[in-house]
Amino acid sequence: MPTYEPDIAALFHRHSSYVEEMWPESGDADDDTGGATTYPGTARIDLPGQGARIEMSLGEALATRRSVRHFTGDRLGLEPLGALLWASFGVSMREPPSRDEPVERRASPSAGGLYPLELHVLTRNTAGLADGLYHYDPRSHQLEVRHVGSRHDELAAATLQGPVLSAANAVVTVVGVPGRTMAKYGQRGYRFMLLDAGHLAQNLCLAAAALELGALPIGGFYDGRLHRLLELESGELPLYLVGLGLTGLGLTGRRLSTPGLTGPGHTGPWQRAAAEPQP
Repeated sequence: MPTYEPDIAALFHRHSSYVEEMWPESGDADDDTGGATTYPGTARIDLPGQGARIEMSLGEALATRRSVRHFTGDRLGLEPLGALLWASFGVSMREPPSRDEPVERRASPSAGGLYPLELHVLTRNTAGLADGLYHYDPRSHQLEVRHVGSRHDELAAATLQGPVLSAANAVVTVVGVPGRTMAKYGQRGYRFMLLDAGHLAQNLCLAAAALELGALPIGGFYDGRLHRLLELESGELPLYLVGLGLTGLGLTGRRLSTPGLTGPGHTGPWQRAAAEPQP
């Protein structure tokens, strides 16, 4: 049996706690600036689904959300993937600048508006995308191409739910950049980063339920192996995985209305994706 050090968690909690006698001073990080990583010089792919209006009610989505452990591997359309990324972490509103640039509001909350998270997406059998590794840029609603070629087998070896994820159309990895919040909030900022990851993942799971797609959140993985697979920098930490895809559970697919699409009768692209040519 492995040996655990249970005191480490308690020690961190104690040292990141606020006490009345020593209320912390905020650091220099500005509120509402919103962090973002980009990869200059990489190819970019425009995503549909920005501003998606999903027909299922919040109550229905809450009632039907389940962790799905079976994906068919059938082809997923690009539009629902774009809608899922936007609904979980996309820019939902831009307000007039309070300093030098507009204030961006995103679909999930973040301590101080600092957004210490990045989304890296591993795809398989998704319309309009080669199998590979992508980074989501929420400000432009685009995918940056980081690696072409399937990495699902490597991902399966890096997680404790490998066989399930091997058939997922997309696996979204929530990556933390703790320096963004810790610069302002000190040790407490690490807690805030983890809370942010939970907010984002719940948005993603509820949006998937509303589109009648499967979602499986996973926290069990080999950190070092996943870090290398995603080609992360030293200050970036993999925190959470969410597998997404078609389930074959007899779901018909929800209708999705987005700007530029016609009316409530628009049929979700996950229903017609199988007829589209493979890129």
